Amino acid sequence: MPGQGKTTLAKKVYKDPQVQYHFHRIAWCYVSNQCKAIELLKEIGRVLIGTNNASKLELADLVDWLRKSFKKKRYLIVMDDIWDVELWYQVKGSFPNDSNGSRILFTTRNHDLASGVDLHCISHRLRLFSKEESQELMEKKLFQGNGGAQAELLEISKLIASLCEGLPLAVALSSSILCRTERQPDLWFEVALNLKTHLASEGCGKVIELSYKYLQDHLKSCFLYLGSFPRGASICTSELKQLWIAEGFIKDDEMHCSEDLANEYLDNLVSQNLVVLVEKSSLGGIKKCNVHDLLYDFCLEKAKEENFLSWSEESLIMDSCKFTPRRCSQYRLSIRTDDPFIMEKSVCVRKELPTSQVHSYLWFHPTHTLNFWFAESFRVLKVLNLEQVYLECDRFPQLILFNIHLKYLVLNFGYRQIECIPWSIGNLWNLETLIVIAKQLDDPLPDSMWKMKRLRHVKLCRFRLGLWSEEFGENDSFMGNHIETLGELDLGLYDSKTTEFLRKLPNLKKLHCHIEDKERFRMWFSLFGSLTQLQSLFIDGDFYEPPSSVSPPPFNFSKNLKKLSLWGLYIPWSRMSMIAKVLPDLHVLKLANEACVGSRWNLEDGDFPKLKYLKLDHLNVEEMDASGCDDNPFPCLEQLFVKNCHKLKDIPSFFEEIYTLKTIQMIGSSCEANDSARRILSSQQEMGNNDLQVFILRESNSNTYRLSHVADNNLKLPDWRTNLLPDSRRRIRNKIMETLWRCVPFFCGSGELKEIKKIATKFEDKIYTVATSQEEYLRKISLKMLTMEENRTPHYIVP
Repeated sequence: MPGQGKTTLAKKVYKDPQVQYHFHRIAWCYVSNQCKAIELLKEIGRVLIGTNNASKLELADLVDWLRKSFKKKRYLIVMDDIWDVELWYQVKGSFPNDSNGSRILFTTRNHDLASGVDLHCISHRLRLFSKEESQELMEKKLFQGNGGAQAELLEISKLIASLCEGLPLAVALSSSILCRTERQPDLWFEVALNLKTHLASEGCGKVIELSYKYLQDHLKSCFLYLGSFPRGASICTSELKQLWIAEGFIKDDEMHCSEDLANEYLDNLVSQNLVVLVEKSSLGGIKKCNVHDLLYDFCLEKAKEENFLSWSEESLIMDSCKFTPRRCSQYRLSIRTDDPFIMEKSVCVRKELPTSQVHSYLWFHPTHTLNFWFAESFRVLKVLNLEQVYLECDRFPQLILFNIHLKYLVLNFGYRQIECIPWSIGNLWNLETLIVIAKQLDDPLPDSMWKMKRLRHVKLCRFRLGLWSEEFGENDSFMGNHIETLGELDLGLYDSKTTEFLRKLPNLKKLHCHIEDKERFRMWFSLFGSLTQLQSLFIDGDFYEPPSSVSPPPFNFSKNLKKLSLWGLYIPWSRMSMIAKVLPDLHVLKLANEACVGSRWNLEDGDFPKLKYLKLDHLNVEEMDASGCDDNPFPCLEQLFVKNCHKLKDIPSFFEEIYTLKTIQMIGSSCEANDSARRILSSQQEMGNNDLQVFILRESNSNTYRLSHVADNNLKLPDWRTNLLPDSRRRIRNKIMETLWRCVPFFCGSGELKEIKKIATKFEDKIYTVATSQEEYLRKISLKMLTMEENRTPHYIVP
């Protein structure tokens, strides 16, 4: 039964840090009832191996390629919402059973699937909520569990909770309907009557229908648009909001700009349980989201009913008799198929509807083959997203430049260098968002780019500005004053024209730039202060050695800056306090790849008073010193992320007094630094901060990161480790060596003794690091040794 919480439970297991540590490779794949074996394996290859090379392989080659990739690796694969056991039989050859603890986790609505998959498959059937549990969840969502609700409203909410028949999703959606309804008993009772009428016969689907009915009109199109993305996809919200704006769902008003309204709309959909928050940004906003399976089905059904959207699996796209001008008014096409010739098959659109009203064309399935004929037919196209189409060329497709109504354009050239953005890009005078994915642009951008008065977001591969004519710089043809996002700008050698260009962007909010001129890079810093609306700044210094100039740059940043990322700039640590004074409202600070140099970071009183997120990555700093401070630095810090700062000796003790702290994450740090993080956790818990989590990870030889210890509210590591005698560990390692000698066939000669000892030591140390109690330590050792005995292979010592 859908809506029970199967996916939610699986995600809690999947995201558990100890689970993430235990497996070498993990991947989450959404399956659905229409998924094909080849699509599933390609997705695993893309997510797990981190490559799109699999998109050209046939099924048999994919199975063989993945099997080799998984060989001798301990992996966890989650297949969410699998329907058919035949699909498993087609892909199971990709997953070798090396008896090393690898696992496949299914969620399914088919209770018989478990026995069909494997006789030894362990199944867990979720029960429905009890009446009391449903009422408790409803009360928590409506009244925050404070018990301050009117008695009559509380009784009505209990009645509605009991109507949900124990389905958590139904409870959540019903509560969101009540949240949008004025808190008057008669209005709530009307909602209860509506739900009672339909829930018994139609189940959770009617709750979704009512949730949509009670939704404000301006949110309905935004919600239905989520159906254009693939089922189960994690949706990047920055792109989603730009798509909403391009589609015309959101417009500026006198009080708010469209981006602010888009944020508000998304927050509303999340708060009403129609959209699921997947990941938060460092600034605390919504970075990624998705849609529950039942809600996704409703999106597709309602979108089809209202002629809002068509997708590649639907027969509409293949059946010419169903393509009529009436059905194609304001049409949107979403392609999610492994057939690269899908649009050639729909040639009927081109023949029968030369003036087709297709407004959006979104391609979400990886492919290398695409015919751009649609650019001639879809003359009113507003949105073209080809992020998953890897264009095998080094030139900008010219046919696209005739679609003058385009507002949103994404092209992907993979890791190729492309020649240029053509001058005729200026023909797309309605364009608001331009995203080009490639390695680099060879030629500078044309002047015509900056005559496009509606252009707001420019996200290109590394590009240079053109040296435009004097007339262009002096007259009013420059229209770049609306640009809000610009990346990745290659500043190159310092010149006055580039400085002039940046000063002509008064509304720029987000800038990602590269600086190559290491001897004069301080001059670039002098102009960032002129960008008064700048909120996010990423400066990447492409220096292979520190600049020879001893004079550090002036930090003339905008007071509105909320997020600052610095890479490879070799700034002395002594200058960081100057940045803190210039940016008192900074919320996010990321320092990486020798952004700062020196062994000591001397912090001053109240440095970064509003900072919430601090990231230190690949830095040679040895000490963070706040001994001379009366007021602690970072008083509002919530997240500390330290990665590959191998020389850092410890996390300063003043972090024990930052009670806003929620997360400390350590990757590849020294033992001393890790111990100091544990000390901070213990001290914070003693002071009542039980929300703090400490994650300590170590860098493996394969350049992947594995969790070696999670410190949570029940941490007792210092106690049990202290009580464990060194001689006990030595005896345990000897037992492991004996077991290895008996059970592992290739250890068959006296020359292997050193190797056995090495493996046994590493084996024991790993469990010793992970275990949270002596009982768990001994239990895991025993289980591992028992597993080796059970899988024992007879072998013979050759004299």
